[in-house]
Amino acid sequence: MGKLKNGVYWHVKFFVKEHRCCDSGNYNIDFKRVSSYVIGELFARKVIDPKHIIRPKDIVFEMKDLHGITLSYNKVYRSKDRALHKACGDPSESFKMLSIFFYMLEQSNPRTTTKIETDSQTGLLMDSWHLGLM
Repeated sequence: MGKLKNGVYWHVKFFVKEHRCCDSGNYNIDFKRVSSYVIGELFARKVIDPKHIIRPKDIVFEMKDLHGITLSYNKVYRSKDRALHKACGDPSESFKMLSIFFYMLEQSNPRTTTKIETDSQTGLLMDSWHLGLM
């Protein structure tokens, strides 16, 4: 007899040692335990390598080959976003740091010019900089 977290009691009526259910090891799209968060954690180190671009199709093939899991494109797309967020941080935080980066660039290189154009609706329109070498 056991007790679940919500206080409901349960007990085992009978136990079958040999299972007859089919378990092929491959899970389909309805396998709910594989979240985009977990997949994002798996691919976080891979997405920061600028020499190797990870496409959603790459994630689909790797998850199928290594883990036998078929994923929807939507879940893979969310997983890639989570991996990028974990590896690179929040894009809005990076945008806030852009003006600080440009300021430090101008301080380090006196002939450098920087410019950030923004739009009140969407945020960043364009940033440009010209590195003035000494």
